[in-house]
Amino acid sequence: MAPPSKVKDCWKNLGEVTGVLVFLLVLFLGTVSIEANKAFHYKSKNSATLFIPPGTPLQEIAFLLKKEDLILSAFYFEWYVRLLRRESPLQAGEYEVAPGLSMASLVDQMQSGKTKIYALTIPEGLMSLEIVQLLEAEKSLTSPLTKQPDEGTLLPETYHYHKFQTRDDLVNRMQQAQQRLIEPLWLTRDEDLPITTRQEAIILASIVERETSIPSERRRIASVFMNRLQLGMPLQSDPTVRYGLYKENNKLFEGPLYRKHLKHATPYNTYLIQGLPPGPICHPGRASIKAVLTPEKTKDLYFVADGTGGHLFSRTYKEHRKNHEAWRQLRRQRLMQK
Repeated sequence: MAPPSKVKDCWKNLGEVTGVLVFLLVLFLGTVSIEANKAFHYKSKNSATLFIPPGTPLQEIAFLLKKEDLILSAFYFEWYVRLLRRESPLQAGEYEVAPGLSMASLVDQMQSGKTKIYALTIPEGLMSLEIVQLLEAEKSLTSPLTKQPDEGTLLPETYHYHKFQTRDDLVNRMQQAQQRLIEPLWLTRDEDLPITTRQEAIILASIVERETSIPSERRRIASVFMNRLQLGMPLQSDPTVRYGLYKENNKLFEGPLYRKHLKHATPYNTYLIQGLPPGPICHPGRASIKAVLTPEKTKDLYFVADGTGGHLFSRTYKEHRKNHEAWRQLRRQRLMQK
């Protein structure tokens, strides 16, 4: 048995060691607390665009943020997310990070998935081939299209999307947007229209779309085609001839139409066929669809370009010949001036 003096010395030494350890622990915790407080309240002076691919580990995200000087410490960021903000994961995507964000605000943004938003505008009157080219040129979309969308099934508009959205996803949204538009419009269409299905409405709207770019003319041009359908007259629309030549040659037809083109038989040549062509010739916009379902009430049967971008309308072939000759003279004058 150790002498009492030695036991007393051991307890004294143990007490000193414990005191040192407690002091070091308090010092360590104090230092950690100070450093953590600095990290939590650090606000970056930089702005940055962050690209976080799907499946990126938290450790790599923290390293990326530290590299961009958006956080003070990768360690404290990772600890903060794992222990204090573990209710939802950080979302993949592309983020626009503004200067002055705290670590908590940055985590809020990444947990909510408030990623950078892109916009793609599909102009009215494009064909599927042209829309596919726009989609392929959009580098922020992923995955090639699995198939070309059917003509006339997409609604031209501006569509917003996030990075990583697939091209097929965006096409599906365009198709759904058209369906949401056509359904209520079809139910409120004018009575006694010479079209009986939604598809026929889209076909005729696509022709109206390619005939004019002037909003105020759409309903009147629609009335011309409706009147012709009622009387059993051929539509005689030049854009349908062009589309038929495109379908036949798998190449966009550019340049003027000549008599030989108007006499060339294709399923879309409305100078030769009766009624509507077998399908749409482009993707019509909402204004052209509305124009077809609620056309103006006229007796017009003809229209021809007026030289200013619009058209002259007429009820009789005699009037039409007069307007057409005026347009031909104007066109000849312009060619001589070049």
